[in-house]
Amino acid sequence: MQYAMIIEEGEKNYSAYFPDLPGCIATGETLDEVKQRMREVLHEIQDGSFAHRWLDENELGRPNFNRYREEAANEPMEKVGRDLRSLMNKQGLTTTTG
Repeated sequence: MQYAMIIEEGEKNYSAYFPDLPGCIATGETLDEVKQRMREVLHEIQDGSFAHRWLDENELGRPNFNRYREEAANEPMEKVGRDLRSLMNKQGLTTTTG
């Protein structure tokens, strides 16, 4: 089966995803690198190794997921979002997230 791959060029890297496979994304410093990473991701989905790692991760209490989530929460953009939501709440406006 073939999948369409969307590749986007950023300031310092490339990112890619398959629209038909939600969550299937990769980044790379070069166009060749991002294409290779996407081939690897697709192979892992097709051979079931991604699903096995995901199940193992959940059985162990999601240590990698929680670490990534904590790292992402400390990104500057997330701080800006928290600050904006706080200001909106102070103004009596509602937000859909914390």
